[in-house]
Order: sequence, then structure tokens, then C-alpha cells
Amino acid sequence: MKIQKLLVLMFSVAIIPGWMHCTQETINNKKDILALLPDQNQLKGWKPFGEPQYAKGEDLFLLINGGAEIYYEYGFKQAVIHSYSHEDESSVNVEIYEMEDAESAYGIYSFKIGEEGKDISVGTQGRLEDYYLNFWKGPYVVTLIGFDNDSTTQQSLKKIAGLIDDTIAEKGTPPALINYISELSYPYSKITYIEGNLGLYNQYEFDTKNIFGVSKGVVARYERYQLFLLHYADSSEREQWLQTAEDHLKENNKFSDYTKIDKGFTIKDSQDQLVRVTSCDNFILIYVGEDEPGKAEEVLKDVEEEF
Repeated sequence: MKIQKLLVLMFSVAIIPGWMHCTQETINNKKDILALLPDQNQLKGWKPFGEPQYAKGEDLFLLINGGAEIYYEYGFKQAVIHSYSHEDESSVNVEIYEMEDAESAYGIYSFKIGEEGKDISVGTQGRLEDYYLNFWKGPYVVTLIGFDNDSTTQQSLKKIAGLIDDTIAEKGTPPALINYISELSYPYSKITYIEGNLGLYNQYEFDTKNIFGVSKGVVARYERYQLFLLHYADSSEREQWLQTAEDHLKENNKFSDYTKIDKGFTIKDSQDQLVRVTSCDNFILIYVGEDEPGKAEEVLKDVEEEF
């Protein structure tokens, strides 16, 4: 619940007056994304409240309270946000973000959802969590936020989400990197696709700097540990960033007990968690969690067998 409330605050709307300066291309793009909003005639008992708020490029900083940076890291293009009110005085905020491509849309979706809630059949993937609903489809990520978690509100969220889903033609597929995790026998509670250091930092605080040079990767959360797969163009690039990360972490006073191992190193964090970093193929593999004898080696070996 704590994570859910934090995310809702992070991505909440800041109503701003007026419209941004528009080029003809912007006007055409705006029309495309505005067309995804539900038509009032489709919404029994609901009606739009105020004007839709639109942003493209860096204007996103003006549209949402915090969290814009992560959208840019995933390849933000444009967004529209609109509020709807019901005759029973309840309300719903609808946020539609167009990202660079389907992989980027999946990435921001995986970043926004929590570990609770339930998967629902909307978009390519969707999840209903308490009083908000997220789904992604094609290059779009859609968030609907209600203001309570009763069954009536949840049904309204699903109905409005379904109407938006119907207007998006392209489906899209998750990034192929996800398969390295999803095909393992270990059941994860959450999987996140990252496209930069900000996404990585929000999963685990290795360093504020991009010491791993990460541009694409997967983070899976399990009951007692996290698993990181960071992808590189080739083994030479991988080795360069493995050495950079090793040099930084062994000098970072938040870590201790540095030990050199075959193809990598281990270290302990301030919570006495084991951090085991190894390399395989074009990947840096990282285990962060309980220091159970042989556990990290077993997990990382199973991942290597997927390559």
C-alpha cells in the first residue's frame, strides 16, 4: 500500500492553464492522442471536467508533479490528462502517455505498477491496484486514478480503461530481455524493464552516477532478493562497465567486505545484504539479497543457463 500511495503522488496531475505553443506537427499529434480519450456519449453518468491538459517534450515538467524525468528516460513523446466527474459526485483522472515505442511503454508501465493488486484483461497488459489502474498497449501507457477503492469505483476504472483500449490499434510485445526472467522457475513478485540509470537507481541505490553504463536491463524482485540483468552491445563494453562499477563500489563507504571472484566480485551493503556481481555473454548479472550460503551462486548459474 505504501508503494502504491507513493506512486500515485509521484504521477499526480498539476492542472495548468491554457495550451502550449503548437507547431502543425504538434497539432496533428495532439489530435491523435486526444482521440484516445473516451467520448462523452460512451460514458453513462460521466462527463468531462474542464479541458484536457496536453504536453509534449519538456512541457511534461509543467503537467505532472514530479516524476517527469523517468518518462524522459523511457522515451516520452506526448501526453494528455483529463478529469471526469460522475453524477454521484465521484471523479476519475485519465492520463495517457505516448512513448517512443512499445518497449518503452512496457518499461514505464512496469516501473509504475506495484507488487499488489491483480492483473486484468485490458490493453496488452493491465493491473488494477486499490484505487488506480494501469495498462499499456502499443506505444501508450494509460493510468486511471479514482479517489476510493470501493467496487463501484473499480468497475468505473475498468469500463473507462476498456473504452480507451478499444481505440488503440497497435498491441505491441514486451521486450525480449524479459524472457530471461520469465522462463526461470523462481516466481517473482515484480519485474521491471529499465532503460537507464534512473530506473536502476529506483530499484536499488548502487550509485547516483551511471557506474554500470546501463541503457537496457531487467530487474526482478523476489521474496528475499533482487536479480538484475544489464545488457550491453558486446563483451568488450560489458567488461569496461564491469570494471568501472567494481572500482566505484569497492571505494564507496556504503559498501564493505569487497572480494574479487571469477568474472566479477562480491560486496556487502549497509543492510548486510550480499551483492554478487558477475558477467556472462553480453550481460552483467547482479544478485542483491540474503547471504544464504550458495544461494547467489545458484540463482546466477540458473540465469546463465538461459543464454
